[in-house]
Amino acid sequence: MIHLLRLPLLAVLLLIPFHPMVIAHILPARLGIRSLALAMWKEYLLLITLCCGAVIVMAEKRLPSLTTLDWSILLFVSYCLLSIPFAPSPLAGIYGLRNYSEGFVALVLAARFLRLDEQEIWKLARWLMAVAVVIAVWAVFQSTYLGPSFLLANGYGKDGQLDISLFAFGFAFQRAIGTFGSPNVFGLYLVIVILVGSAVGRGAHGLVWTGAVAILSAALVATYSRSATIGLVVAVLMSRLMSPPQRPRQRKPGLRRLGALAVTAVVAAALAASVSGYVSGLPQHLYRTLTLQDTSVVGHIQSWVDALQLVREHPFGVGIGQTGPRSAVYTGRLWNAESSYLIVAWDVGVIGALAYCAVWLLTLTALWSAHRASLAAGAWTAAELCRGAFAAVVAAATAGIALPLNVEVEVMLVLFLVAGAALASAPQAARAALGGASDRHAAERHAEDERAHA
Repeated sequence: MIHLLRLPLLAVLLLIPFHPMVIAHILPARLGIRSLALAMWKEYLLLITLCCGAVIVMAEKRLPSLTTLDWSILLFVSYCLLSIPFAPSPLAGIYGLRNYSEGFVALVLAARFLRLDEQEIWKLARWLMAVAVVIAVWAVFQSTYLGPSFLLANGYGKDGQLDISLFAFGFAFQRAIGTFGSPNVFGLYLVIVILVGSAVGRGAHGLVWTGAVAILSAALVATYSRSATIGLVVAVLMSRLMSPPQRPRQRKPGLRRLGALAVTAVVAAALAASVSGYVSGLPQHLYRTLTLQDTSVVGHIQSWVDALQLVREHPFGVGIGQTGPRSAVYTGRLWNAESSYLIVAWDVGVIGALAYCAVWLLTLTALWSAHRASLAAGAWTAAELCRGAFAAVVAAATAGIALPLNVEVEVMLVLFLVAGAALASAPQAARAALGGASDRHAAERHAEDERAHA
């Protein structure tokens, strides 16, 4: 029964990237389907997993032990729940609770039920890469050939205009958004998959795997997302601190390696040609960013200053759900801070923000510990999944400093479901690796005894 509880979580993990485009835009714009029940399919699957898990726990008549991470999530979610009665708008309070808590709930469920063995981790990594490659190819095709007219025809615009964030300052081309609603959210999604896929596949960088990473990297360039790129750089540097011993690799024949290198070079050249307009504008984009000529950078800085001032004036918050990019839908006014952490501080105060940050820090600590335990047991693939999830959480935490990405539930679900899968799989893989090692040692001793008697 517990193995069946993986299915709803895996469905959310693999299908959620298509939700913003299909459910939120194409169905309403093309077919006139605006169904709240349909839009909440992911919440239904998480609720099914939660209820079935609770039934199993009750049937076993044994309460599961809670980790420090579990307690921190329980504390933060409880704090948010208690904040709803004090919110100026109860509906906005529920909106805020969903934004800040749904990813954490998915993390707890995945850490309990999304247990994978070494072979299943490989399969999950391949599926994640395959889905991301399809979305990346579509993103480059849409932004390069279909352009803004496709987005306007499918409900992305308002009053015949697209949001200014879909364009880079001083450039006419559209930034790639894939199946998401924002280039920055899409960029963070690509970074998460690149980090996890590269970590799990570090022992087998074949032609297909390298080509997939190249496609995702090309799409990342087309997003022009500074926050996602900075998150990627910081994550790579932080994950280096783990410094695990390299998994033993099988050396490929020289001719095969040369062939793989040649084909990879051809693929890279084709991808570079498809995003050549984006690549040629990167130096100017970087220069405008560093010299503060880009109005979006100036806007970010001013937003931080205003947000810090408001936090000083309201240290206990203005009410959960009152801020965020879509808060105007529920409150009638737009309060938004260009930072995931300042938004939480606005909503639930400094205490709530500290509890929120504690969950992120404890998630990183848990992944680090799981990585070390997997390495000690010789569970290489589980260790690499923990390493990739650790890097992905670092990237998201870094990108969230400059953008309110924590309210983008779709990408947060991908992040925390992967992190939960890593936490759930590490102990199982470690036990399996230790059991296999014990069996091998026993067989070797038996063989030695037989040779001695002979």
